[in-house]
Amino acid sequence: MHHHNSINTTLILALTTLTSHLLSHHISWEEVPDHFDALLSEYPDQKELLQLAFQATEIMDSMPGGFLLYKDDARQTILYANQNLVRLFECETFEQLKKLTNNSFLHFMIPEEQEMVMQTIAGQIAIHPDSLDQLEYQIETRHGRRLWVEDHGHRIALENGDPFFYVFITDITSRVQKRTERDLHVENIENQIRSYKRFQNMHTEVIESLSDHDDTVLYADLEDHFIYSFRISGPISRIVPEGSVLDYRHLFDKYLEQYVAREDQAYLRLHTEPQLIRSQLKAGQAVILHYREIENETPRHMEMRIAPAGKDDKDLDRIIIRFHSIEAQIESEHQQKEELAHALETTRRATRAKDTFLANVSHDMRTPMNGILGSILLGRRKLADPQSTQNTYDDIERSARQLMAQINKLLETSALQSAPIMACETHSLCEVTDKLVPEMQAIAREAGICFSIAQDAIIHDQASFDAGKLTRILEYVLMNALTYTPQNGSVSLSIRETDFAQDQATYEFRIEDTGIGMNKEQLDHIFEPFDRVSNTTESKVQGIGLGLTIVSGLVELMNGTIDMKSQPGKGTCVSITLTFPVVASKETATVKRQPAEPLHVLVVEDNELNREIAMELLEDIGFRTSEAVDGNIAIHMLKTAPEAYDIVLTDIQMPNMNGWELARAIRSHPRLASIPIVSISANSFESDIQNSMQAGIDYHIGKPIDPDMLENTLYKAYEKNK
Repeated sequence: MHHHNSINTTLILALTTLTSHLLSHHISWEEVPDHFDALLSEYPDQKELLQLAFQATEIMDSMPGGFLLYKDDARQTILYANQNLVRLFECETFEQLKKLTNNSFLHFMIPEEQEMVMQTIAGQIAIHPDSLDQLEYQIETRHGRRLWVEDHGHRIALENGDPFFYVFITDITSRVQKRTERDLHVENIENQIRSYKRFQNMHTEVIESLSDHDDTVLYADLEDHFIYSFRISGPISRIVPEGSVLDYRHLFDKYLEQYVAREDQAYLRLHTEPQLIRSQLKAGQAVILHYREIENETPRHMEMRIAPAGKDDKDLDRIIIRFHSIEAQIESEHQQKEELAHALETTRRATRAKDTFLANVSHDMRTPMNGILGSILLGRRKLADPQSTQNTYDDIERSARQLMAQINKLLETSALQSAPIMACETHSLCEVTDKLVPEMQAIAREAGICFSIAQDAIIHDQASFDAGKLTRILEYVLMNALTYTPQNGSVSLSIRETDFAQDQATYEFRIEDTGIGMNKEQLDHIFEPFDRVSNTTESKVQGIGLGLTIVSGLVELMNGTIDMKSQPGKGTCVSITLTFPVVASKETATVKRQPAEPLHVLVVEDNELNREIAMELLEDIGFRTSEAVDGNIAIHMLKTAPEAYDIVLTDIQMPNMNGWELARAIRSHPRLASIPIVSISANSFESDIQNSMQAGIDYHIGKPIDPDMLENTLYKAYEKNK
């Protein structure tokens, strides 16, 4: 059936636009993913249309059944076919399908049916252009198999006047085979009618096999103008009792007047005229009429099929009429259209979110980078002024940390897609959360916001958990609360123990603020990537919309739950519930014991600037240092003087021998196997940390170097291997 308004003109315009560009660039549909970015760059003013077309084809390739788009020109030129339609013709590519059909819808069907199909389409459009159209025909596949298909489509004209057809095509071969058997029964009925003076003493069980139990089946003689009822159901049963004989026109007039929707009456009256029925049957066309039947003011979609009771021209006056409800089919098609519309809207929303994300990233990363470059330029002009130079360094550090925070969010979002590792150790819950207080209070004080923390309801303070991940969860939520809370507002963090069983305690971390709040639509999408209450480019609020996405991923990783309640203008409450194994008594924390003699660190780093920075930091802290520019030189130095070095600090990505290869070489050497190894790398994904551990490295820390973390890690590695 040719659907009315099931696909809008914008989508057709998008598909035809993309098709035009593919043809002009000699790009096949299968090559679209490889060339799509180039097309967007070449036609920036058509970006939204091209993206819509690309997204729509992805959806259509995954939908059941075939989909075809062709131009209503002299050739009926094919523009697009989805993968299911390509496979239906037993082709491997769209180009192969075009070659098989001579790139024309005229050659979709077998030659002997071409004229009938085109006449049927033209006739149905002329008589009822806004109604559903439907036809059936045979196709021949690339391997010579003949299949029956059902054609559902609609003719649509774009604003420029160009007409197109979009068509849904379904394989109905098995259904037609069954229907052929029914046609044989119809022929048998006609013979019985002749044998028993048309209808007297006819075996009604033959008709029973022609239809569903709830169908109405009538036998009509168009020459003598009478109708005989075989099976009656629904409203028509009130007009013609089963087994009775009535006047053909009188029955249809009463049925139309009493039970057919007013807007469908003229259409059905025209198509049940005997002369039109004869001409259609003589042309070999199936007479299939769709309309709405009204019963108790409730409409339902109906299908009337008319078939000849005989097989030669003289028998065209004797017909079988079947009334069948297609309400379930229409409902299914409506649901498919809604699902397609929903999928398109979801795709559009994702595209808008990513566009917003790119705008936010551009703004939020360029801003600190501009601060860094500007501070460097100003600093060079004021080298003689120590205080000004110190202020410049402070500005550079602040901008660099802001930039690093954005980069870390991007990397952490990606890392959550893999299989992250939980680094659970025994910690004091109060001590871990206390470490958040100074930074949050400083930010709150600067913004004129009151910040408070409550830990009184913690019964079991010592527990085993990943302190780093918990800290990031609370940091992201607290920073979000502080960001969207205006001056004189308040933000609070309260932690309480809600349950304890089998040596496991459940804790609720509640973050409440008096900020701007969110509406229900914003709450529904708040954990989606790149989603924000307001964009950087439209407000003064920094951020790329990944913080709460990361929070949601981390909470899920820790087998916890997160709940958010909010009202616009009143604020937001975030409740995070996590369960940790508790420890009976507080474990003694590792005390950093500085040895009498400074530890000697071998720094292995191929980048000269990074090597110098690391060595200066270490010497300022109190370590002695030696340097090696790659793993080969480092292993040579260690073998030459195995007792000379207390710790190896190595980069991972180096030429000749990388950090992991160096670690394995050290661990395999009997005199070097016990030396502590700490790796430092710009890559700090869980997979990188896992690779470091497997290579024999004691600790893995990320760049840029934090002096306090570096010092603590080196002493921890030294104590671990003593």
